[in-house]
Amino acid sequence: MTNEQQSSMLLKVIYYNIAQIFLMYLKNRTILIVALASVAASVYSQIDMTIGYRRATAEVTSEIPVFVEEPSGTGFSTTGLSGRYPAYRIPAEEIRVLFPDLSQAVDTVGILWYLRPENYSQRGEVNIIIVAIGQDSSKTYYIDNNNDRVFADNEEKFSFSPDVEKRVLEIKVLGNYYNYTFMNPDYNPVRKTGKSLKEYSVLWRNYNRRPSFSFLFSMTTGGGKAQLSLQPVEGSIRQYSYNANIVGCLKPSAGIDFAWFNFHVAGLASFERLQYDETVMYAYGENFRGRYYDRGTWPSAKVHAGVSASYDFRIWSLYVSPVATYSKHWILDKNKFDRSVPVGPDAVYKDSYTWETGARLKLPVSERTVLFINYVYSKSWFDATDFLPEYVEGSYSVDYKQNYFGFGVLYRFLTF
Repeated sequence: MTNEQQSSMLLKVIYYNIAQIFLMYLKNRTILIVALASVAASVYSQIDMTIGYRRATAEVTSEIPVFVEEPSGTGFSTTGLSGRYPAYRIPAEEIRVLFPDLSQAVDTVGILWYLRPENYSQRGEVNIIIVAIGQDSSKTYYIDNNNDRVFADNEEKFSFSPDVEKRVLEIKVLGNYYNYTFMNPDYNPVRKTGKSLKEYSVLWRNYNRRPSFSFLFSMTTGGGKAQLSLQPVEGSIRQYSYNANIVGCLKPSAGIDFAWFNFHVAGLASFERLQYDETVMYAYGENFRGRYYDRGTWPSAKVHAGVSASYDFRIWSLYVSPVATYSKHWILDKNKFDRSVPVGPDAVYKDSYTWETGARLKLPVSERTVLFINYVYSKSWFDATDFLPEYVEGSYSVDYKQNYFGFGVLYRFLTF
């Protein structure tokens, strides 16, 4: 190795050591700054300023000189602030202040910052923020808004919540008011702790490997058509047909769902309210067709109790579940089916039941909760022959079909 190469290598080593010493200095200074920030305010890099008189529109980031100082006697000294930032030519002086009531504070510090009307201004003023630290380590900030060194009751006083990042302060500097953004040194943004829909889907799938019970609630609505047909054994009329449009219904349901390995069996109870229009009765003869309006008082209130079965098929984070339900229903209406037909006082609807098929689209939204939308196709039967005595001996059929759409929730409350 030549002498020039040795000299170059030696210079590199010296430069490296100098850099390491400088980095250690910066690191120690940063630690000191962070320690001061945990006590009171942060350094200039965390303070930005809005330029303008009261109604400012331009915003810049200003390296505002900041120094944390303990009170001395009746005020604060700017010597430390002036010495740290000599380029700003801040006067080193004793500032006498009229303190607010600090009887509840266990410690007090002051944040001295040198504020200029604009970033390029040659002159500025020192403003003081007093920080009172309570027994529970809480910090109360007292602001001298008019910068007269008197902390009056009508001036700002506040404490930061950990989730509040900053606060805009209006402070008088050299005769005019300006807005300054004061950063919360203890800012701790609330992090989102909830899981994603994909994670909830995985959790729900894992739970399904064990037996579990859930509350089930749904609300459905829809419409359909109803037809009741009679074919008398004797007479000139070979068929009577009662028709109606189901123009609306509302059906809330609740139950308990048992699940294991994606299979679901649920016990359900529901109440159904229906509305009809175009209630017509047709009479068909050999060469005759009669139409009679407003004939047929169809059931408008029912109570259902039944059981359903379904199976979950997973598609990404969603589940598609074919559902089949069988239920008995009880008609609550006291009106007879056809008011023009005389019937006995003991007439009742009999053998009422409903078959339903459909599907649910499920979305897990928590470890225990699944939301779903569903579609149901329903066929119902009821025996109304007590209300139609002269037709009992003939054939009788009911074609009662409905389409439901709705939504619901499944909440798992017990897992084995």
